[in-house]
Amino acid sequence: MAGLIILIVLMVVFILWDWYNIHIGNKKLRFLTKPFSVALIIVVFFTQVKSLEMPVWIFLVGLLLGLCGDILLMFPADKWFIAGLSSFLLGHIAYVIGFFLAGTASPLWAVLLLLVPVYGVLAFILVPILKVTEKEMKVSVFAYGLVIGAMLFSALTLILKPDWDTTAVVLAITGAGLFVTSDAMLAAWKFLDRNTEFWPMVTYHLAQMAIAAAVLVQFNK
Repeated sequence: MAGLIILIVLMVVFILWDWYNIHIGNKKLRFLTKPFSVALIIVVFFTQVKSLEMPVWIFLVGLLLGLCGDILLMFPADKWFIAGLSSFLLGHIAYVIGFFLAGTASPLWAVLLLLVPVYGVLAFILVPILKVTEKEMKVSVFAYGLVIGAMLFSALTLILKPDWDTTAVVLAITGAGLFVTSDAMLAAWKFLDRNTEFWPMVTYHLAQMAIAAAVLVQFNK
């Protein structure tokens, strides 16, 4: 228990320190605080999960891909941005697979009905971004939007899975929703110049913690 408390304290310290570095614009220190923030979330997850059964290990892969994306996005060149985007894309696909494999949702009509609000919201977010996105980036941004929509959709289907713990469902949906919010703000910051990096990172860290916590609650029963 003492070891867990130490890990959680370190995780919180690095996350808050990263937020502070964003606020004051200390880019050099962020090469330390940004990757260590998510790395510590992964360490807490890995040390607390009872077993890496299916689909738990898939969520671990998703967390690791998020860490890779964090590191790649620290470099300013467009090629690194695309590489980071690709890493997060694969991470979202891992979460989609994990949520879909974790139980069976029914009835089918209710599952399909969830697609309407998810992609309705994403269309509202993507349309203005795609209008100003460079031609060579449009396909990547559109594909990313489809995948993150699928991630949110897969989390929402947990409502229709009776074997899922209520707390885990709330955490998973909250995490997925925060991820969509984070990516939407990051896209606006990148393509529309409307935001700073602060709130995208706050919502991102909270999203990763919420999803990790959801898996721990569900699969450590």
